[in-house]
Amino acid sequence: MNTRRLLAIPLAAAVIMALSACHVVPPGYRGVKVTLGQVDQNPLGEGVAFYIPMLQTINDESVQQRTEGDKTVCYSSDLQTLSVNYKILYRTSADQVVNLFRNYNGDPYDSLIVPRFQESLKEVASHYTAENFVKSREEVKRQILDALKGRLAGLLEVDDIAITNIDLSDQLEKAIETKMTMQQEALAKEFELQKAQKDAEITVVRAKAEAQAIQTQGEAIRQNPEIISLEIARHWNGQTPQSVVVGQGGANVLLPLK
Repeated sequence: MNTRRLLAIPLAAAVIMALSACHVVPPGYRGVKVTLGQVDQNPLGEGVAFYIPMLQTINDESVQQRTEGDKTVCYSSDLQTLSVNYKILYRTSADQVVNLFRNYNGDPYDSLIVPRFQESLKEVASHYTAENFVKSREEVKRQILDALKGRLAGLLEVDDIAITNIDLSDQLEKAIETKMTMQQEALAKEFELQKAQKDAEITVVRAKAEAQAIQTQGEAIRQNPEIISLEIARHWNGQTPQSVVVGQGGANVLLPLK
């Protein structure tokens, strides 16, 4: 009995040590194993991983997509202050996990993305006036995204960015609003002018058509006097007529019979 107990003690100790040497890498993460200060070049995949206690450690590094945002200031080509709210969707590539762990201290967003994003934003903003920066938000976003990806050089993968808000000075916002109002009023007046010109053209065309019809009917009557007799017969109501109308539509000719 004593022998069994003596055997059970080291066995239990071995089991405890084995369990303590197990590490589970969560879904969406990669494990970086460090042995006596030396970083293993190959990241560990999701699931159970083994290590030697007191000699090795395993650090979990996320490869999931993350979203961070903030507010920063830049300047337009016309030297206006632009206060920009933004969000960045990014993730760590699995093949860069070990490199980032070894060579870059702290959160990769703060140490890598933020300074490069601000550089990209300032570069792009310098090519736009404040008004055009606001109007061309999608184009601006695309240029900033391309510049940011180029500066990161594959260290982190930026899936997308969003410019959620752009604040201008009150004076500039008022000036832009006034300009837009004037442009809208000018467009409305231009539309009214075009409509009036079109209506006038229609009136002229209609008048010319009616005049041409009257001229044609007059010429027909001169060449064929019997048309008058036919019109008298067509319109006669049994009473002696005083005049007769020749023609149709808006090109009628009133001919007196006395």
